[in-house]
Amino acid sequence: MKLKRLILALSVVLPVVSVMPVNAYADMHSFPPHTGDLVTLQSRPDATQPIYIETETQTPTWVVLDFPGGGGDLSLSTDGPTRTKGNFTIRTASYWIQQGDATVMVDTPSDFADGATDGYRMSKDALKDAEAIVAEVHKRFPGAKVALISTSRGTISVANIFNREPELADAYILTSPVSVVIKHHSGLASVHADHPEKFRVLYVGNKGDVCIASPYTSGRGLAESSGYPFIAEESHEGGGDWKSDCEGHSPHGYLGIEPQVMNDINAWPVGQQPAVTQK
Repeated sequence: MKLKRLILALSVVLPVVSVMPVNAYADMHSFPPHTGDLVTLQSRPDATQPIYIETETQTPTWVVLDFPGGGGDLSLSTDGPTRTKGNFTIRTASYWIQQGDATVMVDTPSDFADGATDGYRMSKDALKDAEAIVAEVHKRFPGAKVALISTSRGTISVANIFNREPELADAYILTSPVSVVIKHHSGLASVHADHPEKFRVLYVGNKGDVCIASPYTSGRGLAESSGYPFIAEESHEGGGDWKSDCEGHSPHGYLGIEPQVMNDINAWPVGQQPAVTQK
């Protein structure tokens, strides 16, 4: 990641200068063919963990693990994901490759092949699966830093990993964080640490997000209560009903402003913990 420091003043994030021209940015709605490696890890004695590793360099500075929302089941093949391709973290995965980094799409493990429950996302098993992935990343890319980026219900998984083992990764990014408990879903993307200043966590929200599980104001509240920075975006494209409002092609998934959001995330200063901020 070519991470630049944001200029902070009066608790406001000033507009970030784009680190990559928009016209150089891949079309995030065309789903170009993937050319990575499908890898299946024996993450637990009774379960395997599929991942898809994609990069154009063998010496990336960062390796970004992509945790999708919804049920999280990508049904990975040798050609990449066959499901959930429109999810925000999955359709923007190519961004990191264009930055000279590596990306790892994280599927659900074999015992949740049809989709992860919140119970699994908050479990020790989810941490074990993540540990296996990070171990494989360090084996393939010695010296690379690891970031976990997530969206929607995927933020529950990343929050769980952080809460159980914050040293596992070098940075944690939670976009459209789940901040409201709804029927049949008990997970929240709330993080906590005894010494929060030691760790690098970023929340991102959309002022136009009307998904019942991740309203903008309560997502910002999660960041404020945890003491970590928050980047506010704003768009109103897509969505329109209770179901699509919580899917990728809506403000919940930053439809239409993907380049801006990704550039803002990429400009996040992980070398020094900033104060809680918002646009």
